[in-house]
Amino acid sequence: MNSKLIATAVLLLAASTAAQTKFRTPERIPDKIMSTALQTIDGSAAIKLSNEKRIIVLGMWAAWCGPCRYQLPELEKINTKYRDRGLQVVGLVSLEEHANAEEVRLYVSQLKLTFYSLWITRHMSERLDPNHLLPITFVITNDGTVIRTFLGWNNKKTPRLLRKAVKEALGGEPKPRSQS
Repeated sequence: MNSKLIATAVLLLAASTAAQTKFRTPERIPDKIMSTALQTIDGSAAIKLSNEKRIIVLGMWAAWCGPCRYQLPELEKINTKYRDRGLQVVGLVSLEEHANAEEVRLYVSQLKLTFYSLWITRHMSERLDPNHLLPITFVITNDGTVIRTFLGWNNKKTPRLLRKAVKEALGGEPKPRSQS
C-alpha cells in the first residue's frame, strides 16, 4: 500500500513540475543571427537567413537526435511543396558538443535533402533553443519575426500543424488558375 502511495505522490509531483516548466523561445530571431552569413555543412556557400523569401522554416536538428530523424523528411516535403510560393526551409546544426561534421554531411546526403543545412555556433543555438529541446522548428518572416514555434516532434501532429502554419503564413492555398 505504501509503495502505491509513494508512486502516486511521485507522479503528481512530476506532473506538477512539468506543468510549471516554462519553455523560453524567442519572439524574434535575433538580428545578429538573421544577418550573419552561416556556412553550409558541405562548405559550398555562406548563406544569410534574411533574404528575399517571405517565409522561412528553420529546423534545428542534430544527427544524434531521434525525433530529428522524423523532422527532416517532413521539412523536405514542405520545402518541395511550398518553395515556389516564397518559402525557404533551412536546417540549423550546431557543430559543438555532440556533432560530428562528417556524420552530419553523410546523414544529409542519405536523406537527399535539397534545402540548406547551416552550421551555427553554440551561442546561436543557446539563443534559439535555451532549453535544448531538439528538434525545434520555427516558422518566421524574413525579418526574423517568429510566427509559430514547434518544440520537439510528434510524428502524428507536428507535420499537419506545421503545414497549416506555413499555409497561413503564405496567405492560404493558392487560387486555381483559370483555364482559357
